[in-house]
Amino acid sequence: MASIFRASKAEEDLLHIWLYVAQHDPDAADKLLDQFGEVFERIASSPGLGRDRSEAMAIRNLRSFPIQNYMIFYQEQTDGDIMVLRVFHTARDIENLFEG
Repeated sequence: MASIFRASKAEEDLLHIWLYVAQHDPDAADKLLDQFGEVFERIASSPGLGRDRSEAMAIRNLRSFPIQNYMIFYQEQTDGDIMVLRVFHTARDIENLFEG
């Protein structure tokens, strides 16, 4: 199984998601982050699960995978490891956020 890493922007995204959800329910925020972790492991086991976004976003090997109302964006690295680049709520303007 590939190793999975998180870019600093992905870490920030996850922190913001946790903080937002925790305002209303800290236990739900913890559970959501646990679910993200499970999906990251699933992606590491089968990197091709996600939808290919390389062409649409002009980023090599970019894929996305949905979880609840969120979208995980990741790349399979040349060594086979996985880099989680960003995690966004699907209601957001993802194309513009990805550039920022």
